[in-house]
Amino acid sequence: MSYEEKLRGYREARNAVWLQFLQAYARDFRILFLFFEDLASQALYLPVVQRFFPNVKIRSLPCRTKRDVLSLQVRISSDGPMNRRTLFFVDRDHDDFVGTPQTSTQEIFYTTFYSIENYLVTPDVVREILHQKLCVDQAVCDIDAVVANFSRQHKVFLALLRPFMIWAIFHRRTGTVNLGNVNLARIIELDANLRPRKRRSAFLTFRLQSGVSGTRIAVRQLAQLC
Repeated sequence: MSYEEKLRGYREARNAVWLQFLQAYARDFRILFLFFEDLASQALYLPVVQRFFPNVKIRSLPCRTKRDVLSLQVRISSDGPMNRRTLFFVDRDHDDFVGTPQTSTQEIFYTTFYSIENYLVTPDVVREILHQKLCVDQAVCDIDAVVANFSRQHKVFLALLRPFMIWAIFHRRTGTVNLGNVNLARIIELDANLRPRKRRSAFLTFRLQSGVSGTRIAVRQLAQLC
């Protein structure tokens, strides 16, 4: 599929969501409409929103990309009544680092971190999973020690990942980079003790999967960090 065909597909998908919204809006004025980047974001956000609005009829509309969500917000915001019944959820990504302006409006929720998934990788979530999902007994397993070890290894993981993110941010400022093609499991692995470590040729794999090359000097400098 060519780049032009992909763009056409994105535009058609955006128009399809727009039509779904208009049809549902016309049928029922009590619906609260939620726009998400994709199905994964919808799965994470929707239960939380439903908890805050237990008696409100909700219709969720997953889009394909962050750009689609923001484009639809601009389109809907021109109509005052429609805008009062919509909420939009998007990831912050690297916006703060690459100078991408963010729309300042109460209808749009931007994550504090890179993406919504970052909220799931915390000691509190690990402790909750051990207690509620896996039903681990504190008398059998030292949950505090497990959570403390997770926190230590998470810091190691972030340190390993930092140079790759610097590389990605640099190329987002000067050109394009496709992090959607990056398979993190091909770059960082867990050893027998569940400690994160870089794979061999991790930087080369990251460059190839992200679709950028860079100057020879920049590549050499980043390779030393990675």
